[in-house]
Amino acid sequence: MFTHTIDINLAKFESKLRKEIGSDLNALQITYDAISKGNKHENKIFTLSQGITVATILLPPVDFLLQREINKCFKSIMGSVQDYLDNLIAILQLKEDINSLKLPSKTTKHDIDEILREKFEECLLSVSTNQSLKTPHKLDRLLDNPEHQIHKESLQSYFDVRNGLEHHKGIAKAPRKIRYKRIGLASTEGNEISEPGQIGEGEGLVLKTFDEEICYDKGGILLITKSQLESIALNLLITIIPRIQLNLGEKFNAKDFNNSGKEKG
Repeated sequence: MFTHTIDINLAKFESKLRKEIGSDLNALQITYDAISKGNKHENKIFTLSQGITVATILLPPVDFLLQREINKCFKSIMGSVQDYLDNLIAILQLKEDINSLKLPSKTTKHDIDEILREKFEECLLSVSTNQSLKTPHKLDRLLDNPEHQIHKESLQSYFDVRNGLEHHKGIAKAPRKIRYKRIGLASTEGNEISEPGQIGEGEGLVLKTFDEEICYDKGGILLITKSQLESIALNLLITIIPRIQLNLGEKFNAKDFNNSGKEKG
């Protein structure tokens, strides 16, 4: 029986994911501004040279360039989310395996930390290379309460579109829907306020969550606008990831799970 006290800092995985998403969105904004503000009649070709070898590449229209950058950003974000899920599944696997660990009679804290690090890397490799462990199975493990269904559906819809962009030439293999929540202003009567203007007498303004869907017919082109991408990222950061983080903490001993994201085991 493993009786030593360990610290598992869950917050570092969420922090890494947030940094990667922020980096992707910032890079997209820089590229988007550069392309949008440029003269559409310039730079119609790209010249590639290496020594005396020169090749020219005809550039596509600006709209194509912008959409390609949006798609690249979306795929990169979902790649980071996949890595995040794999890390959390590996933590669960480590927890399940930890009681079987046999330690030498004289073991220092440094020794324990090194053993756990190696064991975690072993679990992570197992998770990331397990072809039978599909995304739906991972979501079932991390979001396993009925109240989590909406978050599972949202995440699965993002991965479905990511797979379509990567493996099906950006064409919907089947009817698809992206589901996400968007935060906006609404009157106290529940009507969304999208532009400045008067509201009804006696009404006030409140923040409200709106359920949004992007629908694609079978064979349709999988398009995401920059605004939609930003709403999806917000849904991940504000709604889905905190819920996964909280639920994982609850899977450990809840009374020992503190606000810093560390679980005492």
